[in-house]
Amino acid sequence: MNIRYLMVILSAAGLLAGCKSTNKRDNSPAVPVKVITVTAGPYSQNMAYSAIIQGTSDVEIRPKVQSYIEAEYVNEGDFVHKGQLLFLLDTVQYKAAVRVAEANVKAAEAGVEAAELTLQTKKNLYKKNITSEYEYLTAEIELRTKKATLSQAEAELTNASRNLSYTYVTSPMAGIVGVITHTPGNLIGPSMTDALTVISDITVMRVYFSLSERQLLSLVRHDGSIANIIKNMPAVSLRLSDGCIYKEKGKVVAISGVVDKKTGAVRARADFRNPSHILKSGFTGNVLIPAYFDSAIVIPQKATFEIQDRKFVYTVTDSSTVVSRPITVNPMEDGDVYVVMDGLKVGEKIVAEGAEFLKERQKIIVTE
Repeated sequence: MNIRYLMVILSAAGLLAGCKSTNKRDNSPAVPVKVITVTAGPYSQNMAYSAIIQGTSDVEIRPKVQSYIEAEYVNEGDFVHKGQLLFLLDTVQYKAAVRVAEANVKAAEAGVEAAELTLQTKKNLYKKNITSEYEYLTAEIELRTKKATLSQAEAELTNASRNLSYTYVTSPMAGIVGVITHTPGNLIGPSMTDALTVISDITVMRVYFSLSERQLLSLVRHDGSIANIIKNMPAVSLRLSDGCIYKEKGKVVAISGVVDKKTGAVRARADFRNPSHILKSGFTGNVLIPAYFDSAIVIPQKATFEIQDRKFVYTVTDSSTVVSRPITVNPMEDGDVYVVMDGLKVGEKIVAEGAEFLKERQKIIVTE
C-alpha cells in the first residue's frame, strides 16, 4: 500500500475518533446537583468526646497487721484529710509486745554497762600484769556481744512499735472514702484479698476520652507533634451526664499516640480541678473541645470527597461544569461540617452534596 495513502487513512480515522469523542462529551446528560455559594463569617463549635472521669489516684487501704477491728471512724463518702484516723484495731497484743521489747532493751543496756565495767577492770589489771591478755581480750569480746544484744533488742522494739502504730489505720492522702468492706468485730490481716476501703484523691480529676486515628493524623499534620498538639489545645469543657456544663475549665495534658487495635482510637486525658468535690470517680460525660474563628469558611462534610488522604470539592464553572479543587480543613471537626483553611474563596460556588458521584468536567443542572 502507498505510504502516503496509509497516512491519509490514519489521519481520517483519527479525526473520526476525535469527532466521536467530542460528540460523546457534548451529548452526556447533565446531572442535577445542589450548589452552595461560599461565604465567611464568625464561627464557633464544640467537638464532643465521650469521657470517663477518675480521681488522680485511688489508694487501697489494707491492714499491715492481723487483729480485730475495734472502731470505725469514717463513713462511706466522707472526705478525709491526710493522716486522719480511719480504723482502730485491737491493740492489746501489740502494746504488750512493745512493753516486752522495752524491757529487753533495758536489760540489754544493763548488760552493756556491766560488760563495760568488767572490761575497764580487766584493762587496769592487765596493765599491772595482774591478769592475762586472754582475760582482757575475753572481756572485750563480751562487751561486743552485749552491744550486739542491745542492737537486736532495739530493733525488736522498733518493730514492735511499728506494729502497734499499724493498729491505727490512717489515710495516706486527702480524698473520698469508698466502700467499707469490713466492720468492727471482723478479724482482718495482711493476707486478706479485699481492701478495707479505697481513698480516692479527687482534688484534680482525670477525664479520659478518645480521638480517632483519623483525627490524630489531622492534628499531627497541623501541629507537627503530639507535644505541639497539647500545647496548642485550648481550654476544654466538661458536659456531665445530666446535660449540665461543669463550671471549671480543663486542660488536655496527655495524648497516648498509640492506637488501640480494638477501637482504632488513641486515649487522651484532660485534667479538671474539683474544689467542691462535685466530680466523683466513675462519673461519665463528654469532653467539649472548642474552636473559635473570627471569619471562617464553613462547608458541609458531605460536599467533600477524598483522594489519597487529601480532601477535595467540586467548584462550579460559568459553563455549568464542575472542576475538582483540593482544600485544607481545620483538623478539629464535629462530624457535620469542615472549617476550610485554604483552597476556597468567598463567592465561589461548590457542589453541596454527592461530590463522590461526579467526575471532572461533568455537566450539571443546579437544583434547589
